[in-house]
Amino acid sequence: MEWDRRTACIAVKADHTVPVKVWEQFQGWKHALGAWELTGEWDFLFWLDVKDWDELHEWVMELRSWDGVRYTSSHLIYGGFKEGTWWWNDPHGVWLWARCENVGKCRDPVKLGWAVSGFTMPGDWDNLFWIQGRDWAEVWDRTRQLRASGWETLTQVPMRSWWNRKQLETWK
Repeated sequence: MEWDRRTACIAVKADHTVPVKVWEQFQGWKHALGAWELTGEWDFLFWLDVKDWDELHEWVMELRSWDGVRYTSSHLIYGGFKEGTWWWNDPHGVWLWARCENVGKCRDPVKLGWAVSGFTMPGDWDNLFWIQGRDWAEVWDRTRQLRASGWETLTQVPMRSWWNRKQLETWK
């Protein structure tokens, strides 16, 4: 399945006194597709179903007004894909921010057969891929394969994730 300019990812830095409140509030949004609590610079990665830049701007402004949200980084997704499996089918996975200096020399993660989903987006990183596996060794092996094929990557390990399974019919 592929889509164009339909969704957005928002990286969120939260005040460390109320991260659970931000996590739970996001899950109540009717347009929420998924949420991940991350290690590293960003506390959360939120995925929304938006129709355009105006809607994204409106929702980001609302999100920034929430108690505990310090700042955000928004990315309207130009093109995305999801392969046959669902994200929650394998127990281990990471978000892999990726860019390639010479895209023509980089192996396409879709053709590798184990990038469950991916997005093309503006910003410091050109792509965001969900890489998963049966165990952590498989996830890290796949991450190394991507790097060996020419991609520069930043791996974000989710400490927990949430998927809005009510959206399941929308994403078939």
